[in-house]
Amino acid sequence: TDWSVARVFRALMAGKGTAAELEELAALAPLSRKLREKPAQKQG
Repeated sequence: TDWSVARVFRALMAGKGTAAELEELAALAPLSRKLREKPAQKQG
């Protein structure tokens, strides 16, 4: 999913994000945060 988040983010920064992409990013963002938090908690 990381590649799709990056793709959508670049599209949004370029002002080309669609409503569907915004919804996709909103759905993936919480998942991405959870994936990033898990390794951080293990290391701490």
